[in-house]
Amino acid sequence: MVQDLGRVLEDLPSQQAQLMRLRYGINQEVPMPLSAVARSMGVTRDTARGIERRATASIRDRSKQVIDYLHA
Repeated sequence: MVQDLGRVLEDLPSQQAQLMRLRYGINQEVPMPLSAVARSMGVTRDTARGIERRATASIRDRSKQVIDYLHA
């Protein structure tokens, strides 16, 4: 499961992957609030929110493609 998640994050642009790792505590002890992630990445909170939204949409689209492929 963790390996699969790692592969999904590898397919994202680096900024999106970094945000998702920090935000959800992947490969670290605890998840970070969006404001802390934004500070550590040197972007505004709104920019971080947009990056997270794009990353989530990309992951969701890929999962739908995989599900559709498996059901075909």
